[in-house]
Amino acid sequence: MSPALWTPTGIGARVRYLVDLHDGGDLGRAATRLGVSAQDLEGLEWLMTHDLQQAIQPFAALVRCYRVDASWLLTGVDNFDAAGMSADDRLYVADLMVRVANTNFADRSLRRPAWSTAHLAP
Repeated sequence: MSPALWTPTGIGARVRYLVDLHDGGDLGRAATRLGVSAQDLEGLEWLMTHDLQQAIQPFAALVRCYRVDASWLLTGVDNFDAAGMSADDRLYVADLMVRVANTNFADRSLRRPAWSTAHLAP
């Protein structure tokens, strides 16, 4: 990815901004709210470049709990379409957003009461 669009440092700065905004900068409180370890939250910059699979859960929790746009959290731009990204960059970000959406969907499905899906039974 082009350094101007996606950098671990940029993602880390946006995560710190969100933790400051929503949890007064308290990483432990943020981790508890998000349901992730403080270590994964603090190390998200490192995880994004070294263990992307492990980074998806805290990233998805940030998107879900703080109700932020996944593309903004990844790239720092509000309008994904106007970001001026290369085709490879767009595919990479889109893949991460699909992983985040799948993780959040699975989490939501697990938390939904059984009665709420009864109408889906054949």
